[in-house]
Amino acid sequence: MALNSRRRRPSSCPPQLTQAVGEPPFHLGASVFFALKAAVYAARRASGLGDAWFRLGVPAPPERRRMVCADKIAAAHVPPDFKAKISC
Repeated sequence: MALNSRRRRPSSCPPQLTQAVGEPPFHLGASVFFALKAAVYAARRASGLGDAWFRLGVPAPPERRRMVCADKIAAAHVPPDFKAKISC
């Protein structure tokens, strides 16, 4: 087996500057969390709570998201100033 001597690596892309394998999926996972948080803000606005800050920890299971939405059904069981516990 011989290497092709005519083909050279471009100098504009050294191997130190390439992205790691795990970096893009990590950022995609973060974008899903922030999309869920934006959806909860929209649901809280529709419930009349406005844009008040709320805590939503990671992981954000459906039960926790439902409690911070504070819609009619959840409001009967949860106070409007509910603070979700953050799992460690």
